[in-house]
Amino acid sequence: DLDGTLSDPQIGITRCLARGLDAVGMPVDDPASLRPYIGPPLIEGFGAMGVPADRIDEAIAAYRERFVS
Repeated sequence: DLDGTLSDPQIGITRCLARGLDAVGMPVDDPASLRPYIGPPLIEGFGAMGVPADRIDEAIAAYRERFVS
């Protein structure tokens, strides 16, 4: 159960999101501020965070690189 009952993935996911944003020149001071973007598909989340459409794939790649490491 990953809703916080057994494990809370918020820290890991928000750090991955922050890494994706950093990769496209949009650094985030507080990864916790990205909590509202947990859940939606990455393409939609990064778009909602203001990542230009032509750089979303780059942000997703950086997210995934951080996620697996």
